[in-house]
Amino acid sequence: MKKLIPLVVIAALLVAGYFLVARRPAPLPCAGMLPAGAIGYIGLNNGRTIVADITASGVWKGLAGVESLNGLIREPVRKAVAAGVPSSLVTLGELLGSEAAAAAYDEKSRFGNSGIAVVRSTAAAERLKSLATRTYLASPAGSFAGRDLYTCRIPALSGWEAACAFGPGDAVMAIARSGAMELVRASLDLAEKKGGVSLSGDRSFVAGMGMQLRGAGGLAGAVYLEGLAVRQALAKLTAVAAAMKDTASPASAVLARFQPPRIPVSSWSGYLYRGDGFALSVRTRTDPAAATMVNLFNGKPGRIRALGMVPEGTVFLSARRLGDLGAVWDAYAAQPEVQPAMRLIQRFEKACGVNVRRDVLPWLGDEGAILLSDVQLGGLFPIVKAQLILATRDPAAAGRTALSVMERYARRSAASGQSEAWAFLRPQLKEDAYRGTAIHTLTFPIPGLAPSYALIDNHLVIGSDAASVQAIIDAGKGNKKPLSADPTFAALDAPLPRALTHLSYLDTGRALALGEGVGKWLLSLKKITIPTEDTDRLGRFRRYETELPRVVAALKPVRGAIAAGSSKGDLTDQILIVRIKER
Repeated sequence: MKKLIPLVVIAALLVAGYFLVARRPAPLPCAGMLPAGAIGYIGLNNGRTIVADITASGVWKGLAGVESLNGLIREPVRKAVAAGVPSSLVTLGELLGSEAAAAAYDEKSRFGNSGIAVVRSTAAAERLKSLATRTYLASPAGSFAGRDLYTCRIPALSGWEAACAFGPGDAVMAIARSGAMELVRASLDLAEKKGGVSLSGDRSFVAGMGMQLRGAGGLAGAVYLEGLAVRQALAKLTAVAAAMKDTASPASAVLARFQPPRIPVSSWSGYLYRGDGFALSVRTRTDPAAATMVNLFNGKPGRIRALGMVPEGTVFLSARRLGDLGAVWDAYAAQPEVQPAMRLIQRFEKACGVNVRRDVLPWLGDEGAILLSDVQLGGLFPIVKAQLILATRDPAAAGRTALSVMERYARRSAASGQSEAWAFLRPQLKEDAYRGTAIHTLTFPIPGLAPSYALIDNHLVIGSDAASVQAIIDAGKGNKKPLSADPTFAALDAPLPRALTHLSYLDTGRALALGEGVGKWLLSLKKITIPTEDTDRLGRFRRYETELPRVVAALKPVRGAIAAGSSKGDLTDQILIVRIKER
């Protein structure tokens, strides 16, 4: 037994080492060559490959040939874009190299107001050197750390200095009010590990960037912006606007009307990943003193229980954990910016005979979800099959509210003065049992239109018909596969954290198919209203009918998309993942 102890310890160390290596975040592009203290950063890995993949993709090529989309751009601009964009993208890809990054510094840094860009690639460094020496009046300034140094004069930036360094595998370019060459040398010292602290070692920067996603693909890029510095820059721009108010400069009129927005954010950061599609994660740090309606609206991050009730095959889903909506109502109902929403709520209250603050919010629980399962075509108009799932604090009260709305509608229809000959058009309220659950339905003489509700596991489920409510009951009780069994949803959901504030999902394949059907219906309806002598408009709509399948075919490689987020205290993490498979 004693002999086994060392082996167990070694095995445990190996497992722990593997775990730490596997969780180690990917290094940020060129961050090791950028001095600490930046207020802004943007970096990209393998920019040339990314640009090449985008321009070679079926989505890009398919949409590029759609005449109606190109028609949205004016003719001179369209010709210039057609002539310049392909070659410009190729040039951009070559200049980005294998790694590229830029950082900005404010007056509080040792470099003052300045910016720096770093590119790693032999070919990119050679092209940038040629561009600098030919275009920006570069003058040799010696050498440092094995790179050729240049000072540059940029006519458009009077009062600023520019400096560059070009080596066999990288290029460094900086601009500053003063001391641009000092910034370049500091970057080269970091590259040669001769001293200094880089962004990779900047604790404030690393904390602001947050955690990287695991399983979302290779790291393609990253961005960081310090919100305080942005607010200060906007304040300075406001001062400039005030100073220019009485001048004759063409820009003075525009600047004089400038009003800096209220930005209650202290930092932004984000990562871009590439795999079977792309993923984007963004972190926002809000000023703790700036309490917003969103902070109160969001519930605590956690598992969204309603997801277990969503059936496989759902086209669209939006689920959210809810905070104290009563407190949101009391704090913001009188605010001017929410009055458009309040007017919509008031119309809903009048139509349904309920008071949202008194009759709904007291029983509303900590989560809700909106689903789209289908669009029924073939009738006079499309019928959207939508469902609503709401957690309840008091299921009995929720049921009473839903039933009272249905009863009110049935009574109003019965009292509408229709003769008995038209009685078959009146909705009928009925109750049925399905797998031990009562379903209340308001039936209409239109196939597919029968609003229904049921109470399931302390959730109020409302659907456009009884069948959609039954599907949710089956998924919740395990009699039907839930959405989590769908391979596309499972692949998109895998990198997400388990504790979420909100989640939205789109099955783009089914959404495109439904959208094509609805689009054809709308186009055919629109053509009926166009006079036969208006040949130009008729021809345009016929072209739309021809191009609609081409747009759908071009977008077919986009298999699905998911957006999710988590809010806790002053931190909000947002994640977007789009799955694309060409074959």
